[in-house]
Amino acid sequence: NIGMVKNFSFGLSKVDTPYFSMFSDDDVLLPHFYGMAMDGFEQHPEAIFSAGVTISAEFNTPPYTWQPNWPRRYFVPPDDVMAVIETHLPTWTGVLFRKKLCDKIGGVRINLLGSDVEFVLRAAVHYPVVISPRPCAFITRHAGSIGSQNKAALFKQMWQFLDIVDGYDTISDR
Repeated sequence: NIGMVKNFSFGLSKVDTPYFSMFSDDDVLLPHFYGMAMDGFEQHPEAIFSAGVTISAEFNTPPYTWQPNWPRRYFVPPDDVMAVIETHLPTWTGVLFRKKLCDKIGGVRINLLGSDVEFVLRAAVHYPVVISPRPCAFITRHAGSIGSQNKAALFKQMWQFLDIVDGYDTISDR
């Protein structure tokens, strides 16, 4: 085991199919996930990823969603980038990516906490995405997860993500 982020990065380097998804060993995809995601690609063939709602479940607490319900939306940068962020960037557990995304933007940045969030944001900043309101996955949060355990460090690194948005000159004045 080379560590969670390095494992994801290694896995991305081995993708040889037109589509891929990423999730941890304690996450769960719902049975309709891939069909729902492919429907999104069929409706919007230029989308770089197709996503649904990921339900977050923490031990001994009721599950909650990170994303609000919204109608299936097609988001095109630069005008829609802030709308994706405001409605909440999808959790990569509930995202089906096109392989060509890695060819265009590179892989996971292994030196960041929250590199999964940064990867999804980097995709949405540069390419159209489609997001369904339908739940499609569960992510398990626990006391040892980065998001539960080290929120201060995670939020500090979130500020670095703003550099990605600011670096995209057509939305820097928003």
